[in-house]
Amino acid sequence: MARDDADTDRQTLMDQGALGAGPSEDYKARVDGLDNVVRDCMHVSQGFAGIKSPSGRHYYASILFTALVTRAVSLLKLAPHTPWASNLIEHWDYASVAGITRTILELRLAFSLPVR
Repeated sequence: MARDDADTDRQTLMDQGALGAGPSEDYKARVDGLDNVVRDCMHVSQGFAGIKSPSGRHYYASILFTALVTRAVSLLKLAPHTPWASNLIEHWDYASVAGITRTILELRLAFSLPVR
């Protein structure tokens, strides 16, 4: 009975929100691509965990890589219609997404410096 009430409440919320059509196919493809890259990076990170860094540059690069992956996970949790988000109503928080995206770009730039 409680499950039926929750489903009814969810449908009422969605109806009141006038959500309209779902995301575009292009958006879904890009989210899927980001999801795949992040999962691959997590797998790589776990696979190489515990290996000593031969130099300070390698150590710093590993710190930046970890920060890059964690920011990408945060981005996937914030972006609507991702496998990482479980929102009752999908919310487009552009300011937060933009801030995290900028941080990811800055980390990527910093990451390219110590590995050269």
